[in-house]
Amino acid sequence: MRVLIIIFVILFSNESPNKESVYNYLTSIGCKHPEIVTAQSVLETGHYKSYSCRTRHNLFGLRYNHQYLIFNNWRESCDAYMSKV
Repeated sequence: MRVLIIIFVILFSNESPNKESVYNYLTSIGCKHPEIVTAQSVLETGHYKSYSCRTRHNLFGLRYNHQYLIFNNWRESCDAYMSKV
């Protein structure tokens, strides 16, 4: 079982986001309007090509003390977004 979990983490932790995967994840964590939040992530990241998206895994331009937050993967960024709304 541990091997499967490790493989899953390796495969999906560095996965690049796309509209479908972001929408599906937002739906799975109970986002009230996943289509709107997905559209926001597309705009914020320039279709997931921005520096902040690629290196910080930050889909929404989230900041703390005037500095962009850095996440281990884009799903953490969605989780943080949901905790703020």
